[in-house]
Amino acid sequence: MSIVLDPAKNYVNFQVMYIEEINEKHQSIKFHFVNSRDIFDDWKRKGYSTTDEISKMNLDPGKKPDKPQPGMPETPPVDPDKVIQVLRTWWSRMTWKEQNLIYARCLRQSTDSEGKTRTDLDMIAYRDFKLKTCLKKWDLKDEKGNDVPVSENIIDNLYPEVAQELLNQFELITEATDEDMGE
Repeated sequence: MSIVLDPAKNYVNFQVMYIEEINEKHQSIKFHFVNSRDIFDDWKRKGYSTTDEISKMNLDPGKKPDKPQPGMPETPPVDPDKVIQVLRTWWSRMTWKEQNLIYARCLRQSTDSEGKTRTDLDMIAYRDFKLKTCLKKWDLKDEKGNDVPVSENIIDNLYPEVAQELLNQFELITEATDEDMGE
């Protein structure tokens, strides 16, 4: 394995599973992320199925079939309203150059009460730039089934909890933990 990154070749890919819970009274959405086998099993016990399972059965998520499809039982064995969404993502790790450019864009100078100038790293800006730099592709579709491209504008319009979960999962996979470092 080379220590030199080839951003065109070395993709990290993973999927994020989530449930969108819609509050009918307030028309708000709450996201539940499925990031462990226990959580997945809990949702399955509640009657939820993944989008992959539903598509294998030729059902549209969120739409109950009008009449049974040929060869299908009278009532589907899954509830198409209880869906665990699966979002597949492809990421590139930051190169040294990209990391330094992002750090440089995130440095903020401030003056304390004694008049001393400090330079701090703006972690909010850093995480934003990191997400926009590293997320390269996903299999997200719009309501019409068209691919939603990964772009800065689309990322800016993500729900904050979704953007945070995507970046958190990427960092869990790519960054060393204290345990990995032997601490």
